[in-house]
Amino acid sequence: EFMPRQELYNPDLEILSSLSPKEFSDLFKGSPIKRTKRRGLLRNVLLAMGNSENQAFVPHILDRLKDEEPLIRAHAAWALWKLTGDNCEEILTKHQRTETDDLVSQEIDAILNSI
Repeated sequence: EFMPRQELYNPDLEILSSLSPKEFSDLFKGSPIKRTKRRGLLRNVLLAMGNSENQAFVPHILDRLKDEEPLIRAHAAWALWKLTGDNCEEILTKHQRTETDDLVSQEIDAILNSI
């Protein structure tokens, strides 16, 4: 009863990072993961991606930089910086021009100021 569902054992970060709100809801129906909400799960996925040193995650992180959730966008900015270092400056500077959320803007400012 407490064993993980087979499809959720050692999940693929790329797949988890691309879950739409409906896909998240369907996949985790009846699971305690739903308490974290999609934004909490994707925040953790982005932290794992950023710490992975796996450059193959960069396109997935860039997709999340466009997410509707500010918490996800802020962590996507961090993960991009963590994987690419100073090479993210142009992308984050461009994104900063259109960002509307203070949390995300503050995260991007902190990253750009550290470069």
